[in-house]
Amino acid sequence: MATAPVSIAPVLTPHTLGVLADTLERDEFPEKASSLRRLKPFVEIVVEKFFLPLSTQARKGTLVGRFNKLSRDFEPFRLYLNLQLFNTLNSPEFFGIYEQTLRGVLDPLMKTAQEMEMAPALISAAFHDYMRIVRALAQSSGATTSPSNDFTVEQFTHFVDWFHAATRFDYGLTAICLVLERTIPEPAPTDKGALLSVFKKALLELAETTSKIAVHVHMQHVLQDLETSRIKITVARNGVRAASLPSRNKARKKVTFGLSPRQAERDWLVRNKDLSDRYGGQWIVLEKDELVANDEDYRKAREAASQRGIKRPFIIFVPLKGSEGFMGL
Repeated sequence: MATAPVSIAPVLTPHTLGVLADTLERDEFPEKASSLRRLKPFVEIVVEKFFLPLSTQARKGTLVGRFNKLSRDFEPFRLYLNLQLFNTLNSPEFFGIYEQTLRGVLDPLMKTAQEMEMAPALISAAFHDYMRIVRALAQSSGATTSPSNDFTVEQFTHFVDWFHAATRFDYGLTAICLVLERTIPEPAPTDKGALLSVFKKALLELAETTSKIAVHVHMQHVLQDLETSRIKITVARNGVRAASLPSRNKARKKVTFGLSPRQAERDWLVRNKDLSDRYGGQWIVLEKDELVANDEDYRKAREAASQRGIKRPFIIFVPLKGSEGFMGL
């Protein structure tokens, strides 16, 4: 089975982007620092378009509903940022500074999380678990499967699930950082609880889906000892509390977390085994067992779904036959 190195994308807010650029400047990579700083206007637009509406009180619907919609719409923009990042830094270079840089950004924000009653214990636990997952994936260059000419439909489906879960977690951690940086409004107490709950679930889904795409790494020990799963969230009128549940020494029963209820679309993928031959290099849109649209341009494919009145289209990218897939956390 073909494999590809793991690619790790950061939490990109205007602030963290600046910290990464400053780090590169200090490490005597001025051209790479300048390349990252040129992304700042784009990142600011992303924040305004996909994160500001999350905590705007006047928005209709629940915070979880907004989170689900905005995180899905955020996916192609996240992919673009990842690609831009790795055009500047290769994986080994970035992995060398990623954990230290992100930890340096998060540590001061924990004081703000305490002041805002936003469960710093949960945020710290999720970050710690996230880095454990990243380290497990990066144990070898062949840690994960990649879509290629011998990539089965079942493996490709697991990859799609993993990509959605990784995006949801990245969106949740980025949203929390933006709140703590006071870049977007502080949510109401009940919305804080909802945000932290969906963020916790996103981390657990990421761990679960990672175990399905890792082919040379045993993830079970990571799944059985997630700090995040032992954090209980309590919402009060004046804020959110988080407390650790007692640790269990014996292995816990494996928990399966619900992903997207798209069984009809998954069945269609299983039946159509020659996707790379027919639609390689294109985005395909599915609605139940029907192919709605296919196009090399993501926006055009999504627009075709909107014209059919489909509000939440199932969209995936089909890699060219024999090409390596891009994966990002």
